[in-house]
Amino acid sequence: MKISLIAVIALPLLFACQAESNTPSQTQNANQASENMNTQASEKETIRFTAEVVFKNLEGGFFALIAKDGSKYQPMGLAQEFRRHGLIVEVEAEKVTDMVTYQQFGTLVRIINIKILDESGVRSSGITH
Repeated sequence: MKISLIAVIALPLLFACQAESNTPSQTQNANQASENMNTQASEKETIRFTAEVVFKNLEGGFFALIAKDGSKYQPMGLAQEFRRHGLIVEVEAEKVTDMVTYQQFGTLVRIINIKILDESGVRSSGITH
């Protein structure tokens, strides 16, 4: 009984010790793939567009941007002063491709620069925050 128990424990350990280690080329390929991923992550796509700020009453409510060409954007951390339904703004932003949101409304963007162009169409969205 002891011998079979030892064999059951020892055999997997013996095979594990004989496993092939990473060859230099495998390590190099892994390092290169990691560098490529870091390069891609640092090369964010910057976009510029004119849009209307709109309040969407979905998933708890959120503010979105509808560009003149109809493209939909969901801004991350839109400043309070720009959270006005109907506000026309000029935006410079980075596309965020490594995150998702509950709303799943258009392209997620991180605003770099935003400027008010027209406040005449601002109307109440019913939101007070």
